[in-house]
Amino acid sequence: MGLASCALCTWLLLDRAGEASATASDFLVRHGTGVWITGGADATGVHWRNAQQSGRLQTVIDDLGGGEGEWNDGVLQGWCDLSPAPLRTGALAVGWPFPWVIWRFSASESIESFPPNPDGADQVQAMKRAITRILDGAHAPTTTPSTSRVAAIFMVGASMAWWIVICGVLRLRKNRSATPRAASE
Repeated sequence: MGLASCALCTWLLLDRAGEASATASDFLVRHGTGVWITGGADATGVHWRNAQQSGRLQTVIDDLGGGEGEWNDGVLQGWCDLSPAPLRTGALAVGWPFPWVIWRFSASESIESFPPNPDGADQVQAMKRAITRILDGAHAPTTTPSTSRVAAIFMVGASMAWWIVICGVLRLRKNRSATPRAASE
């Protein structure tokens, strides 16, 4: 029941992502020399982050960048990662209050159209395209230790809630069936 609840909640959150709003585009420096242009969109329980590597610094500096709130939340929760290999990357995280499932997208050549260049893209539309690809079955979810823990907690909590509901219904049925017998005797 917990797994079914998690799947149903994921689908419901993806379905409601049409109410998303774009986050500000910005520059980040990751891994000391990688300069990335970032963008994203957020809806209740659904977060999209998109980045394109735009260059490399000659001198190594500490990782920095604007949009720290939006981007670092994903980094700390384990779903938003900027590896130096792809040209563009995107991540869609689903779950509330913390993500329990993620999908990652990457493009290693400039001719690939998805994920889009975050500088000129409508991030809400990019998020919708990612959701469409997911619902079409084109991408499998990715897990991290952080999202796996959140998913496990969610499933245990949902299972407990279903157990309480089912036990309550069974008890109510038992009480209702016992009441008429006592009255007729």
